[in-house]
Amino acid sequence: MLIYLSGRDEYNPYLENYQEKPCRENFIGVRFGVIFYKSKRFDYDIIAQLEKEGLLERSRTRKTLILLKKGMQVARDMLKTINIDGVERLLEQRNYHEDYINYKSQSEEE
Repeated sequence: MLIYLSGRDEYNPYLENYQEKPCRENFIGVRFGVIFYKSKRFDYDIIAQLEKEGLLERSRTRKTLILLKKGMQVARDMLKTINIDGVERLLEQRNYHEDYINYKSQSEEE
């Protein structure tokens, strides 16, 4: 949940005009920066397990974590079940993620 709430949207930089057209077709996941990753002292065994389950991946070059669509859905589901003031507003602000999560690109369908 922390990665989901603290991260920023990540789009595929290899697609044409990715910066001008952030959309579900070139959406990758939510990037969580190295500053937060190192300072929060996450348990690397847990990170490895989440990576093994396909919820996130570690960027080898940027030293960041990317929460993938499957991980985003798990985080959103968990946030929906807890009763903390402001959670509904945070989820509403990122409601477009539901469309991104459910979108299947041609490469994902094959």
